[in-house]
Amino acid sequence: MATSPKRRRTDHQVTPQPSTDQSEDDSTLVSPVPPVRLPATHHLPYKAGKVKLEMTLLQFPNTKSGDSCTMKVKVYNGESTENKFEVVQPLSPFTVHSKHRNFSLQHKHVAKLPIIFTPQRPKQDYHGILTIRTAAGHQLLAELKGSST
Repeated sequence: MATSPKRRRTDHQVTPQPSTDQSEDDSTLVSPVPPVRLPATHHLPYKAGKVKLEMTLLQFPNTKSGDSCTMKVKVYNGESTENKFEVVQPLSPFTVHSKHRNFSLQHKHVAKLPIIFTPQRPKQDYHGILTIRTAAGHQLLAELKGSST
């Protein structure tokens, strides 16, 4: 069984994405928002009690614009009871299919949650946050990063 490497405190760079109206045409260009620099002491809560994520950063490989790439993040339920989870849809170009947005996990089980990266513009870096809420009101977060070619 492989062990996880020790986590180091590093600066996390997160780019806030402007909200988009579903009624707008997808061809509308939005000016980029400058990245926000979080302090080195900022930690993404990958763990809430005995419920946790396998990783806090999903770095997608370079993906051709218009193509898609899927990565899976493991969600562990170490609690002694079943847990219910709700996934908040990340901002484009990262998506979670609607059938995976609400799920339950029996105690001591693992779910592999697929995250899809579909960049629409070439030669651009993308950043996002994956948020998973538990029925107990906790949040698990993972940073999403990808680049288009």
